[in-house]
This record gives sequence, C-alpha cells and structure tokens, in this order.
Amino acid sequence: ESRLLCAAVEEVEPLLKPVHMNTPIVGLDSLRVARLSNLLRLRFRKAVTALQIRQAADISQLSLILKDADEHSEVAAKTECEAVEREYAVWFSPGQYSPMGFWVMRADEPLDHKAFISASQSLVDRHAALRVEIADPIRYMSHVCDAAALFTLYAPLMEAGVAPLRMLRRLISWGLTHVWPRVVCKPREEMYRGRCPETQAPVSITELTKGQTELEYVLKKNRGNLVPPGAISGYELKCYLEDVWAFERCSGRFAIIRCPACLHGTVSAQLVYVDIHNNEWGPLVPPGDDRYQHPPYGFPTLFFIPLNTGAVIWLRLDKTDELRIVYRDAGVVSHSAEDCHHLAAFRAAPGRGREAHDPITLSFICVCMIHAFADGNCYLPLIQDLLNFYDAARGRETPQLPPLGVPFAELEKRLFDTFMCRQSPLRSSLRGGLFKFHGVGFGHNIGLTHNMVDAIALGSCHYRVPFDVVLLGLTLCAQARADAVDYLEYTLYAPMRDGVSDAMAVGLFSDWRDMVMAFDKELSTILGSIMHLNYKIQQRQWSPFNALRKPEATVINMQPMDFQKHAGFMHLGENMWRDGDQLGRPEKRDKDMKNMNQPATFVIEQQDEGTWWILVGASDPTRTTAWMRAFVFAFREAVKSFLFEPLALVHRPLPDDATLLREFAEKSGAHRR
Repeated sequence: ESRLLCAAVEEVEPLLKPVHMNTPIVGLDSLRVARLSNLLRLRFRKAVTALQIRQAADISQLSLILKDADEHSEVAAKTECEAVEREYAVWFSPGQYSPMGFWVMRADEPLDHKAFISASQSLVDRHAALRVEIADPIRYMSHVCDAAALFTLYAPLMEAGVAPLRMLRRLISWGLTHVWPRVVCKPREEMYRGRCPETQAPVSITELTKGQTELEYVLKKNRGNLVPPGAISGYELKCYLEDVWAFERCSGRFAIIRCPACLHGTVSAQLVYVDIHNNEWGPLVPPGDDRYQHPPYGFPTLFFIPLNTGAVIWLRLDKTDELRIVYRDAGVVSHSAEDCHHLAAFRAAPGRGREAHDPITLSFICVCMIHAFADGNCYLPLIQDLLNFYDAARGRETPQLPPLGVPFAELEKRLFDTFMCRQSPLRSSLRGGLFKFHGVGFGHNIGLTHNMVDAIALGSCHYRVPFDVVLLGLTLCAQARADAVDYLEYTLYAPMRDGVSDAMAVGLFSDWRDMVMAFDKELSTILGSIMHLNYKIQQRQWSPFNALRKPEATVINMQPMDFQKHAGFMHLGENMWRDGDQLGRPEKRDKDMKNMNQPATFVIEQQDEGTWWILVGASDPTRTTAWMRAFVFAFREAVKSFLFEPLALVHRPLPDDATLLREFAEKSGAHRR
C-alpha cells in the first residue's frame, strides 16, 4: 500500500520524484490535490478529502489518514433514484446562464465513434449536471436573486434585534427557501430523446477537411450555439500533408513524406519534413511529445519540427492547401516572433490533387458547459471520467469509478444555510448585480514563460508552498507596493470543494470569499508574506463575500489547467485553438476604454505546461497608467526577490513615473525593431 501511495504522488507531481515516506507534500497546489484525492478513491476505494490531504505534512501522515478513511460505499443506485425528477434550489447569477470556454483535447489517431458515443452516454448517466435544466424563467431568478442579496445584508441585524424582528427574519428565510427558483434533474433518455434521438446524449462527431481555420471557426460557432446544460463534441481533422510544398514569394521547396522504414527505430513520427536544397530534415512532433517546443504566441501550431541542423519549425495547416510556417534559425533561443521567419507555403503541383496520398487523422474532443451548472474546476472530472469510459468502451483495462452523490443537494444546503443565517463555512455568498461598479478602464497582461515558471516552481517546492499560491502572493505583494498600503482587502474566487465527494463533482461550487492581508511597511518580506498567505488559505481564514461591498472589491481568480495525457489525448490551451495565425497582424487598440466590472481584477491563468499569465484590469481614474507601470515594476522585482533575495522587504521605494515610462518606451521600441 505504501508503494502504491508513493506511486500515486509521483504521478500527480513528478517534481517530487523519488517519493518516499518522508517526502513533504505541503506544496501541492489545488489542482494536484484534487487529482490526488481522485486517484486515492480509484486505487484504494477510500474517501480522502482535499482538506485532509492539505493537512498532511508528508507521505507517512497521508498514509495514516488513508488507513483511517472510510470505505467509499456503493450508494450509486440509491443516489440515482433520488436524483431523477428531483428539483433543487441552487444559486447562480442570471449572467452565468451562458457558455464557459471550451476544454479541448487532442490525439494523433482516429476517433473510435462507437466508443466515444458510449463513453458520452455513460458520462451523462454519471453526472447529474449533464441532465439538468431550469424549471423557472431566468427573469424570475434575476428578481429573487436581488431580493435575497438585499436580505442577507439585513438578516444579521434583524437576528440581533428584538423578538418581532427575529420572527420576521425567520419568516423571510422560510419564504426564500420556498420561492427560490429550481432546477430539475431528469433521466438521460427523457432529457435528450427529442433533441438527440439517435444517441440520447449531447454528443456529436464532425469530420473537418479544411484545416485549422475551419476547426477554429466551428469551435467558436458551436460555443455560441450551445444548448444547455452542455455538449460533448468530437472532431476528426483530415490533414493531407504528404506532398511537395513551395514557399510563397521566395524560392525553395520542401516535402513532407511518410516516415521511411529505415527510421522507424530512431524517429517516432508518422511524417517527416525534408528540404533537400538546405540539407534539413526532421520529424513532425505533436504537442505533449518530449521533443515539442511551444510556438510563438499568436501561432496555433499543428506540429513542431526539430531539424537536424539545430533549427526548428512550427507548422500550421491553415487551409486545405496552405501551410503557415514559423522558422527559427539554429542558435536562436528566443520565442519572440521577431526572431523567427514567418512564411506561407502551397502545394507545388495543385493539379495532382491532394488525394494522391492518404491523409493523417487528428482527433479533438471538446467539452463545454453552461456556467450556471459548472465552474472551471468541473472540466477536470468530466474529462477524466469521459476518457476513462472511452478506454473501457475500447476494451482496455480501466479502474472502476467510485459512485458520485448529487452535487445539487450539497449546493442547495449551502444556499439554505445562507437564508437561515447558519454560520456554516461553506454557505453561499449571494453576489448578485444589485450593487454594481460603474466605470471604465484598461488592461495589461504579464506573461511568465517556461524558464521563469520552472524557476518559480523550484522555489515553491523548496519552501513547500503551492505554485498557484506563490503567484497569488507575488501579485498581492506587487499591489501593496504599488498602492503604498499596509493591508489589502480582496475577494478570491475560491473552489470551495472540501467535502468528501466535492473534488470530482460537477456543479457551480466556486464562490467568492473575502480575505485581508497585512503588509507592514517596515517588517513584511516577500517570503514571509507568501508563507502567511499560504497559512490563511490552508486554514480558510476568509469570510463569505459581502454583496454591499461589490463596487469596491478587488477580485482575484485563478485558473490552472491539466496537461497530463489521458487515453492518448493531450489538453490544448486556448492559444492553440483560437484566433488563427496572428503573426504579422497590425496591433489594434480601441479608441474608447472598456467597461469594468470591478475597480481592479487579477486573473492568474495557465496557458500551457510552462506558461502562466497575470491578466490585470484597472479602473481609471482609481488606478491610472502610472499605477500600472508601478505594479508591473513591483511584480518583476517581487519575482526576482522570491528567487534570489526572499527576505527583501515588500515596501521599497519605487522609481518615479518618468523613469518607469522611459523604461517601458525603450522596451516597446526594442520590441518593434
């Protein structure tokens, strides 16, 4: 059992290898904790919560927790009976009755249609969120939501008042629990009999032949046409790459051929790039391969080609008969588009016909959900379960999935705890639109590329702090320094998945929680502040969001991704399947500032295995462009201090704005050159 436990931790966090009983696991981030909790249920049939994993300092303590954990009882049949035709009162904002972003997976093999449809049906049967629909109009939800948000502000005062006020509070609480709009769970056959008569599930398979541009267009269109509660889509992209290609507006040709038999032992690839004129060749490598390198931003690539000369190529099948290529010379390390050659190529003999050679088939699986019934943390369990069912349908050995409860029952309890003024730590915060922020502003993105992410990840492992918490702490240190304040009040978009079955459930569990962090102007250090923040998050030292303070809240959201292969499928970040080839396009900026929902927002978002973004939104005139320059400078120095001088003070003198502006202008000029 100890060996299996160590193997599970190694699978979740490869940086901890080799894992032994004294290996610390304090630094696992929220995504890896959820994955480890799921692995323990699959392999040990034990229910270990995310909170219990966070409380374990090392593997030996986790082993003791695992021994004392309860068996995951087989209650699936009873749960399903309770879920069918049952109505639940759950909270969601009317604005959240809209599609979330896609979760896109890719495999370099044809899709097994029968197995994929069977897996989708099993997924819908397993997760009630895929069999739910609203029972009341959205307009009704909007009205009641505002009334409930107003009530939660006055309820504590009424409860502390005289007896008639307390009785009135209880009467209103009782009324809200009865009039709140409901959602209803239905059997799969009844839910989808009319809409999907053949499959009786929200699943579709589409064949595409016009390149990545068509795939990106179809994804965008299908998201806009999404029918609640969600959809599972499969796409097969037929790629006629095997041919001779000629560069546009420059001399030169190259060929893409099937991998010769003599190279099968040394080159693991279906296709090989050959340029006889320049004596260059290399295999076409897909994402997820050890040889793969990420393309310059703005170039969703299909294959990466490491050449024998040390140069590299990123290849994109833009249209059926058109390739886009980014070529980087040998010895160049930069991923900037300015240091690469951006080229187009067409078939050298179009009259021969692309069908002269067999195509290769790439498969894409896309899952999209309505935000009212799911949050960003739901895609991981959906994809894991879907691909587990997919492997099982193909006859492969797979672990038996533990039964799931009905997530809407837990969400209803949290909502009713709010109405009844129960001091439950998991109660819902009603963040409706009754109190709004009105203003305009601008945004700025800070990118952390692979080398920097690796360095920060090593630091987070050394100090045993989760990686996402480190990024959050660096952001808060930079904000405190830019604002010149000794404390920050902010609102964190928290997963709120601490229950036994919450980690792999599908529902709108994420909620807003208010936190306060102190940054003493004479004593607070970068490392000390990050460690303090980690402690506050571990101990859940936060309070439910106060809707009255929404117009002045600084909202922070974190969006980690999962880039491990499942059943041969690899997750693709948004930059790999949207907006097409953007290299060479002129930069555009709107003349007017955009409307802002909050005075300040920070989104800490993962793009791929080694790239994270900090998306900053600032409202003018509360936070001007001068403030943004100070924040960016402070963030860079906070990262540098965390790596090389962790005991550096948070509050240090900032350069004047003229100096910062001159530095930005110099970097912008160098970037344009």
